[in-house]
Amino acid sequence: MGPAGTPFMWLTVLLLVAALVSTVLLWPKLAGRTPLHFAGRTGLVVTGQLFAALAALIIVNKTLGPFYVTWADLFGQDVGQVSPGTASGPNSGGPGPGGGKTAPGGGGHSGVPHNGTQQFESYSGRFVKTDFAGPKSGVTGEVDVYTPPQYDDPANKDREFPVVMLLHGIPGTNSGWVGDKAMNVQKQVEPLVASGKIQPFILVVADIGNNSNNTQCSDVPGKGNRGTWLADDVRTMVIGNFRAASDPKQWATLGYSTGGTCAIKLAVQHPQAFHYGMSMAADDYKGDGSAFKGDNDLRNKNSALWLLQHQKPAPDVSLWLMTSKEDEVGQTRFSDELIQAAKEAGVQAEAFTVPRGGHVTATWRQLVEPAFVWLNGKMQQGR
Repeated sequence: MGPAGTPFMWLTVLLLVAALVSTVLLWPKLAGRTPLHFAGRTGLVVTGQLFAALAALIIVNKTLGPFYVTWADLFGQDVGQVSPGTASGPNSGGPGPGGGKTAPGGGGHSGVPHNGTQQFESYSGRFVKTDFAGPKSGVTGEVDVYTPPQYDDPANKDREFPVVMLLHGIPGTNSGWVGDKAMNVQKQVEPLVASGKIQPFILVVADIGNNSNNTQCSDVPGKGNRGTWLADDVRTMVIGNFRAASDPKQWATLGYSTGGTCAIKLAVQHPQAFHYGMSMAADDYKGDGSAFKGDNDLRNKNSALWLLQHQKPAPDVSLWLMTSKEDEVGQTRFSDELIQAAKEAGVQAEAFTVPRGGHVTATWRQLVEPAFVWLNGKMQQGR
């Protein structure tokens, strides 16, 4: 009986009622001025407040989420087996070209490593950041770029690195992917490179907007051309400022929650920019109607599900959809619908489902390794 369960919610409400009734009945008997009376009154007040706070949290979690579905979820414990071999798709391969040992000095940069005109500042670990105004889209947003330790190795001075664009959820910011209290993606990927499981990647964290300007990573009149900014402006800027590969088969998107919906949509809609799309607990792939001001035609044309069902010829992309059976926000049925549409369109799409975990960072953090191992295997195979 986890924190999102209906029985637990009602048990908490009953305990709150019991605490209130006990306070009403016992308060007159504790009206004295002795230390014992004072302690009794204090105990009643504190108990009532604790149960009230717990009931409020459980009800919010139940009605708006659920975000925490088990106690392990609440305390950030393991979501269960997440080896790529347990997915509904095949296991992935090894590191690919240039993978293997991590070069010394993986913590941070001695400088800001870029070659073009965009100005960056040091951010967190090996991340640098900038506010970037897209020349085609007219959109300005924060872009954070991570280069792996191998990027600084003189032996790789002419090497171009594959890129993964990381997309946050809504509400959310780029910091959701960076730092110890968030996804901490640098800490997740560097051991995978060091162990030879994957090759080194450049990581690009791009702002997808927020509640007031949510466009589902699309071009929406009156709300901004976020789709063009992500698929064209940001991509072009990264290639121009870093030793990033330009081939779309060296570019992938990965996002969680709304960012997961965006990641799949961007790959399907812009295969000339991204060959791979990966999602964690994505929202409905039909798209959020509120983001398009009620324009159903615009919504359809920016829906990965609709595009796979109607876009001819089908886009040359590979998709990897990760969900938890317990997540009632990023539901498994959304992945099932998209997988079916992809299958009918002849598009490569695989599902990866874990048994436990709610719509929270603790769940998504443990899906980073399966995502990168799957991606590395696909790139290695050229698929």
